[in-house]
Amino acid sequence: MDTYDPLDPQQQEALLWSHPLVTKRYIAVTPSMPKVLGMVVDCVMYHKGCLVFKAYPRMGKTTALKFTAAALGKIPHFEDRFVLSVTADTKGDRKSRENIVRIMAKALGIPVKPHAKFISIKDDVRNHIESQLRNRGGRHWVLFLDELQTLAVDEFEDLQDLQNKLALHDIDTTLIGFSQPQIKHAITLLESQKRSELLVRFLYDVRPLPYCTDPTWMADTLKGYDERFTYPEGSGCTFTQFYLPRAYATGFRLSSIATDIYRVMSSSANVSKLPLLPTEFVFEVFRQILFRAMKKDAPNFSVTQEIIVAATKEAKLDDYIRLLKNSGAQ
Repeated sequence: MDTYDPLDPQQQEALLWSHPLVTKRYIAVTPSMPKVLGMVVDCVMYHKGCLVFKAYPRMGKTTALKFTAAALGKIPHFEDRFVLSVTADTKGDRKSRENIVRIMAKALGIPVKPHAKFISIKDDVRNHIESQLRNRGGRHWVLFLDELQTLAVDEFEDLQDLQNKLALHDIDTTLIGFSQPQIKHAITLLESQKRSELLVRFLYDVRPLPYCTDPTWMADTLKGYDERFTYPEGSGCTFTQFYLPRAYATGFRLSSIATDIYRVMSSSANVSKLPLLPTEFVFEVFRQILFRAMKKDAPNFSVTQEIIVAATKEAKLDDYIRLLKNSGAQ
């Protein structure tokens, strides 16, 4: 759309409810994502066995996985790698969950009959991986696995068996896992069972997922709202400009108040005894600030402390804290 006028209130109102900030159909690249990508690239480049990122729920694990897996596939030096992304089953109790190998088979497009022998499914997955690598002239595949903390011991054993059989054909495996803090329970269990062979393959390098730690993180993220993210498509109208066209025209940028936003949000997190700022909570506050400020848009307008505080309350951090406690993550 090349005829959109940010200062036309009728056009703004007509497009308001389909805006990506309303529908949440957008992905903002935070300063954390390049850091994650850099660590993953290092791991894959040197054919390391595993790298696991752990974080509380709603810290951006799945978004980071999707971003990293997609970016990895575009790196010229990795064109001969085969990359597969799957999510472990988190529904119900362990006995009712779908095995990770079956999930992998479905992700690979392999037809899985209800009564198919499990060993046949594993063979099909292995053959498919080998075929993909032959077509690329490669010998290294990368498995991105979300919700790693839900895997049972027998699933780690299945992955080990797959890895061993591929190794017989000179194929290396790298696991890039994304997990909630409960991964510590899996590690403790495997240690108690003296399953060092599983620990050193899949859980020996567990790191915290990078997250918002200072106002600079927020400012760099908000620059996307000010400069890069646009709507309607083709209009060149940035997210900040869409909601605050008059203030934007006189120089206001959302990134300019990153320090104020960080201060208010950090104070709220400290009151709730939360040691960090949840990424989803951060993005919800960004949304709510623009929603609330929109009604007060004017030349030379700037977002007030009152708006930031109200947006922070609207983001419902208390509900997030209850979620963490109920899930056993905190």
